[in-house]
Amino acid sequence: MNGENDPRPLWIARLTKELSEFLGEPVELVDQRLNGDDAFSCLIRSEPPRSDGPQVCWEGILGMEPISDEPYASVSMFLYSRGVRVSPTGESSGYLEIAYVGSVKDGGQWVDRGWAEDEWDEFASYESYGD
Repeated sequence: MNGENDPRPLWIARLTKELSEFLGEPVELVDQRLNGDDAFSCLIRSEPPRSDGPQVCWEGILGMEPISDEPYASVSMFLYSRGVRVSPTGESSGYLEIAYVGSVKDGGQWVDRGWAEDEWDEFASYESYGD
């Protein structure tokens, strides 16, 4: 599906815009990769922290893959304070999972699924903001 008729870049733009509206803050698209014919993975993040206060910011992975032959999109979000990853679970491997409910093709809405643990260290490299 790669090429001019590939809808995924448009889906990425729309999902990023809708995520920004859901979060109530700008979402920066840092990098995007189209995987095969039916998936993508994007690095996204908040604005850099200000120099005052707790300096809270986040990075995440916006991804889409087919599940039961339907495109499924979600965000795995990593929170940082003063540049170091934090989690309410007390484990540095915690992340916030946000899922897109509805049709990636036709529209839906973002839903907060809550905190999850990175049991397989899939996201271990996200130790500090901007790495």
